[in-house]
Amino acid sequence: MDRGFQSRLLHSLLSLQPDKPHGGPFPPPGRPARLPMTNMCKSSIDDIELHYNYAPPTDIGRTKLNLGKSEIVLASTNIYKSNQVPVGYSFTQIPASAFEALDVDISNDSALEDLIEHKIFDVSSKGNMSVQLIASNEEESRILEVPEGTPLLLSELILFNHAHQAFSRCKFYMLPEFYKMEFQI
Repeated sequence: MDRGFQSRLLHSLLSLQPDKPHGGPFPPPGRPARLPMTNMCKSSIDDIELHYNYAPPTDIGRTKLNLGKSEIVLASTNIYKSNQVPVGYSFTQIPASAFEALDVDISNDSALEDLIEHKIFDVSSKGNMSVQLIASNEEESRILEVPEGTPLLLSELILFNHAHQAFSRCKFYMLPEFYKMEFQI
C-alpha cells in the first residue's frame, strides 16, 4: 500500500467524529429506523437509482443468511446521489422466503423500494454491523464514478427478525467525504 493511499485512508478515518447524540441505522426507541446511506450522509440525498433482480445469493450471502443452494434472493444495488453526484451505493440481499412475512408486493416497484429503503430496518429486531476502510475496485469505481483505489467506507449489516433469524444482508459503500458514521454505545 503506497504512502499516499495510507494518508488518504488515515484522513478519512480521522474525519469520522460524532457530532450528534445518536447515529447508525437503529434509532432510539419510538423513532423510525432509516437506511445508513441517507441517515449518515452529510449532504442531502436527492436521487436514488434502484437496480434489482432475483437470483441465487452470492456465496457469502448464502452463508451469512443461512440459505440453501436453491434459494433465490432479491438483489438490489442502489446508487445514492447528491446534486447529481454519486456519494455512495448499497448492495442488499433479501431472501424470497422472507417476502410473505414482510408483507411486500414484489410486483410493485415502489413497494420494493420501500422494502429496501425502510421496511427491512423497521421490522428488524437487531443487526450486526462491521465497518472497514477499503480501496475501491473496478466495479465500485465505475458505480461511484471515481478512480480505482479511492478510499471508501464499507459497512456490512446483517439484519435479524424477532425469531433471531438473519433475513437481510446489506453492504454500504460510502465516499468518506460525504459521510459521518455515528454510534451510540
